[in-house]
Amino acid sequence: MHISEISTGGSSHQQAVATSALAVPRWLAVAVLAASLAACGGKNSTPSTQVAAKVGKGEISVHQINFVLQRQGANVPPAQREAAQKQVLDRLIDQEVALQKAQELKIDREPQVMQEIEAARREIIARAYVNNLITKISKPLPEEVKKYYSDNPLLYAQRKIYDFQEVNVLRASTEQATAVSAKIGAARSADEAVALLKSVGLTPETRQSSLAPENMPVPVVQRLAALPPGQPLLLNAGGGGFKVVFLTASRPAPVDEATALPRIEAQLLSDRRRLRVEEDLKSLRAAAKVEYTGPFASSASAPGAAPAAAPAPEAKPASSSTGIDDATISRGLK
Repeated sequence: MHISEISTGGSSHQQAVATSALAVPRWLAVAVLAASLAACGGKNSTPSTQVAAKVGKGEISVHQINFVLQRQGANVPPAQREAAQKQVLDRLIDQEVALQKAQELKIDREPQVMQEIEAARREIIARAYVNNLITKISKPLPEEVKKYYSDNPLLYAQRKIYDFQEVNVLRASTEQATAVSAKIGAARSADEAVALLKSVGLTPETRQSSLAPENMPVPVVQRLAALPPGQPLLLNAGGGGFKVVFLTASRPAPVDEATALPRIEAQLLSDRRRLRVEEDLKSLRAAAKVEYTGPFASSASAPGAAPAAAPAPEAKPASSSTGIDDATISRGLK
């Protein structure tokens, strides 16, 4: 489970984990899980006024319908709510008849299905713990938000869109990369960089790209704002490749305070949540007795071995118009 995703409060992860009536194939496994948990509580005592449909030996309640709508994040207008509920009910009926047939065939006792149920149970409970943790984190104060705006003019009041000319190398040997690193600073254009790369046996590709400051670490934005024309940046692109980037132009694209403040508040709150989860997991890992066994009994469990780091937030993919991603810039800037 990617707990770090949960820590940011992102709805996309919650919707992916949430088991809707149409999700395939995990919906059936989680439906079996729900049925099993309900069975542990004894005989169904749902009031008749809350029963939306009786399906064979089972029942579907109004609460189940409303729960699905809530988990789907559906903001249904009152005039359309009845139709939406009917649609969800039809899906739940399909789910229920499949569930009952699966139980009749004892599919719910198959090892793979039982593993799916257990994995879903662990994920749901762990996610609930993290959600409980982050709900206790307060929003940043208005003065904190305004201070962030004033402290980062390059992101807002003085924001610019940066245009680059990239020279990309998909793969290079250590010797080739070393030779390029020592000489690339003398290049003053993409053409010169291409010539240099070809001279050491590489096959570069060029392209144009644009990047907004919010898609880069703040220190990189500061470097770009002061970057002299024609000076190259050498970036590690991962996978044995690298980029040589030339800033060709920048154009003003300021964001006013009224527009920026809600975004900053959300960002600061997300950062607080992520940090809180990382710290909590690190503390829990440190306090837990973890013993690696079998094929995993290696140096990871040796005395003095460093504990595993808390999960980092999943990197956002670069857009199709942006050839430089955050991780590339932050680790590869020379």
